[in-house]
Amino acid sequence: MAAVLVAEPSMAAGLEKRSMMQKREMLARELAWSSLPEHVQEDLAKRDPREYDLNWEMYLRDDDEESNGLVARQDGGQPGLGAKHCKDGQVAYTVDDGPYHWTGKIAQTFADAGHKISYFINVQNWDCAYSLTYVKQLRKAIRLGHDICSHSATHPHLNTLTLDQVKQQFKIVEQYTYKTLGLIPNCARPPYGETSPEINAWLRSQGYRVIQWSVDSGDADGDTAQQSVEIIKQQVSKNSGKIILGHETHQPTVDTVIPGMIKYFDSIGVKSVGMGQCLKRKPYKVKLNQFPALNPNLNCVNQNVPLPGKN
Repeated sequence: MAAVLVAEPSMAAGLEKRSMMQKREMLARELAWSSLPEHVQEDLAKRDPREYDLNWEMYLRDDDEESNGLVARQDGGQPGLGAKHCKDGQVAYTVDDGPYHWTGKIAQTFADAGHKISYFINVQNWDCAYSLTYVKQLRKAIRLGHDICSHSATHPHLNTLTLDQVKQQFKIVEQYTYKTLGLIPNCARPPYGETSPEINAWLRSQGYRVIQWSVDSGDADGDTAQQSVEIIKQQVSKNSGKIILGHETHQPTVDTVIPGMIKYFDSIGVKSVGMGQCLKRKPYKVKLNQFPALNPNLNCVNQNVPLPGKN
């Protein structure tokens, strides 16, 4: 009589669970791949998978920070939608609108003090990011452990654009970061914090986490450096989880606000972290293990980047 093997209920349940996990992983990998621009897919297809890190794990998460509608901005401005605090009470200092003259200096200042920062970059705002000087500064920032995020291509008011124009703004950033830095961010901040459920739904479908802020240093609104430092001191405490907004295009921020803020952080035992650590997820959709070769022929003109504020 032939023997019949019957799996124990616990074994069958374990196999079913493993099969479901494998299916989820396969779907997550497909979603991660499909969120990449076609030119990136083509490049990665030619590479050994060991040459890059495809962040499919983020599609296994069930984040809900944007599920409850628009969040009123603390400065009274137009409502924004997205993460405003770090997980586990960590603090994150972020700078917008670069790269610019002091990108590398800021990176070194934070690294020397044992802190991390996140850059929310444009491609053409205060200057063209394709400048080799800026590319090298951003590469330095990455080597020092800082994070790079998207702030749109030219810093327009997204709510004045069609959705197709909004898509193009972020696709231009993806083209820039992949060609020059070998990565594509999955953290994005709409200029002025202005967004909408429709814009955020598209960003989320592309794997982006939308990042707002909980403390505005005021450096872009005419506050003095001393006032900015005081704002940070008043609103940031240990385990407060604050995301702080600054701008790397203002020299007083570089020379006075950042050193003063770091001194304050150290006095209360707080470390600024990058957005990846702040939100407990990798900050990139994909990242090559090595920077791509520097291409001195790339510029905003031949890459069809619109003028600042344009689309």
